[in-house]
Amino acid sequence: MLSIKNITYKPEGITTPILIDLSMSLKKGDFCFLVGHNGSGKSTLLKLLASGKKNPGGTITINGNPLHTIPHFSKQIRLLHQNPDDNLFGELTVLENYHLYAKGLGHHSLEHFLSILPLYHPQLLSRLNLPANYLSGGEKQALALCLILLTPPTLLLLDEHTSALDPNTAAHLMKLTAHIIQAQGLTCIAITHDLSHAYSFGNVLIALKEGRIYFQARETMKKALTYQQIMQYCYNRPPIAEAIYA
Repeated sequence: MLSIKNITYKPEGITTPILIDLSMSLKKGDFCFLVGHNGSGKSTLLKLLASGKKNPGGTITINGNPLHTIPHFSKQIRLLHQNPDDNLFGELTVLENYHLYAKGLGHHSLEHFLSILPLYHPQLLSRLNLPANYLSGGEKQALALCLILLTPPTLLLLDEHTSALDPNTAAHLMKLTAHIIQAQGLTCIAITHDLSHAYSFGNVLIALKEGRIYFQARETMKKALTYQQIMQYCYNRPPIAEAIYA
């Protein structure tokens, strides 16, 4: 489904590549957590995937199609940012945000939107005429997730989408996100600094360090890892020459 081969990426004006000879692949329905220290290249990889730009070093394909041939703002790739304000129009109401997203995604069922909105956050249905700026952080991120998934994308990208929330709200939204991904069979890459999320959810785990893949495990290998092993493998041990898959 997603194939990344030998990507080396150096933004204009930067002397050292942020991603170095990076290769990975995901199957349809894979839920991949991407972890690593700040500056390891996690967000750069997601932004590169979301941008649709042609990269001079390496290749990225989705369902066999080169990334740069997929139209920008395509329904196929959707990115949910860490800051919910980046996905919403703050001065517009909840309902007005829906109409803008619905138009862009080709989604025209207001009745469906109203029926699923309480699943994302129980208070949102009573806030339809409230500007998004007046919502709580949890309400904003729940609304942004709901809008992005009005039409399920081919590839869902989550850039620390729970990190700005209080622990209880973050836990609720992460459980909801995982449920939706599984129920809809979505392919997803999620960045997190909360290793409890990477331990409890998803079937693929990839750690980056200095732009390279440092460790990866999937399916039975990931299920067999303890939380302590994830801490060790992803942050405390020397680089691993070959990716580990099981």
